Amino acid sequence: MENEKKYPMLRLFLGIAKVFYIAVAVVLILAGLIGGCSKGAGSAVLGLIGGAIIGGLIYFFGMIWVDFIQIFIDIEENTRALKKYMENK
Repeated sequence: MENEKKYPMLRLFLGIAKVFYIAVAVVLILAGLIGGCSKGAGSAVLGLIGGAIIGGLIYFFGMIWVDFIQIFIDIEENTRALKKYMENK
């Protein structure tokens, strides 16, 4: 029980969220490129840039959210480890 990780479903959710935000960013970049290609070469570049900016922002803020939750999990683990250390001292 000492090595048991708490919150296994939350950890699974965070892993899925990371993959989801990567997929959303890639889809938005491709959608911008494909949408721009349908209107010409100049629009393809603008579509790619627009898709990259929007996809990048969604990825960036999504990862901030995921890391924010991960920080709380890490704080809980460190607090539990410190308590155990202080009890054994």
